[in-house]
Amino acid sequence: MRYSRNGSRMRRRLMPYFRGAAQTRRIIVTKQAYIDELAAELGFMTVEERDDIVLEFDSHLNDARESRPDLSEEELIARLPPPASIAATYLAEFPRQAQSEGDGKPFSERGGRPGASSSDFRFHDFFRYARRDEEELSGGAEGIERLVIESVACDISASVGSEFSYAIRGRWDDESKPLISQQGGLWRIDCGRDADMLELTLPESLVELIATSASGDMKISLPDEANAALRSASSDISLRCAGGSASHTSASGDSALEGRATDAQLKSASGDMDLMLSGVCSSIDASTKSGDIQARIEDGSADVKLQSMSGDLSLRLPEASSYELEAETVSGDIQSSRGSVRRGLVGAKLRYGDGPALVYAKTLSGDIRIA
Repeated sequence: MRYSRNGSRMRRRLMPYFRGAAQTRRIIVTKQAYIDELAAELGFMTVEERDDIVLEFDSHLNDARESRPDLSEEELIARLPPPASIAATYLAEFPRQAQSEGDGKPFSERGGRPGASSSDFRFHDFFRYARRDEEELSGGAEGIERLVIESVACDISASVGSEFSYAIRGRWDDESKPLISQQGGLWRIDCGRDADMLELTLPESLVELIATSASGDMKISLPDEANAALRSASSDISLRCAGGSASHTSASGDSALEGRATDAQLKSASGDMDLMLSGVCSSIDASTKSGDIQARIEDGSADVKLQSMSGDLSLRLPEASSYELEAETVSGDIQSSRGSVRRGLVGAKLRYGDGPALVYAKTLSGDIRIA
């Protein structure tokens, strides 16, 4: 899977620091040293803005020490993300700051300071690892046919096996504990906001998987003939099909799809797409506003539609199949091993073939490659 360059995914950017804290030797071992380094890292803010955040952090540190008297000061500090990573979170979430640096304006006037609810969630996330130990919730069953998953920032991994099983890990309390429910062959998993990882084993009896996520990545392999419908805000998705249909809608996450699919529909605002499909029976429809699309069709005679506003398109078609090919770019160029490209004062067009499957590729300002 290729990981997205887009978005300011705070929780996912900090997760490696959180998860590795217990195994990583930390130089900072006292509360005061941590606060001092945090203040230094927030130097791009005004003194008032920086002091507000430092004071709030100091207060949360005191609360964490009271709630976890079993941890030493050094152990508590080791569970926090590095100060540099916290500062990077504030800076990366508001890129206008970098463009306006040196203009004399406070960070807040450059789009920098979030509202109270956003700030509350940020500190909750920073200190969740300090206040709580990791929990695990697991189980399984036979005869599952449909699985519905809701996630905030939980990474989801699924492989194919003989029986359905799940294991959720995270640091939650009673209010944010994951919820599991079953009604006949339908299972629902609500990961909650404090789960970090959901691992699944999907049996051959599964007919449909529906998953919704805000920012957690998904890496999913489906059993034979199972369908998948995935929705995300900024998740990276890797999906392997085995004869069913696949759909994915996202705002900025990258998508990787491979295997056999009856049809595939992918839509993103700014994510890149990588498709490597064989045995497609019906259609492929992939569109993104500013991402690149790579599609390799190994066999089959599906209709293919690729569209991007400003990204590049790359398409490889099977030699033995017959297509009606239509490609167009407004301000980019087309390179193709099939047919002749007509280049005008603006853009380029390609028409080739007559049969029975339709291949359509269009981008406004990107280039198109067809092989």
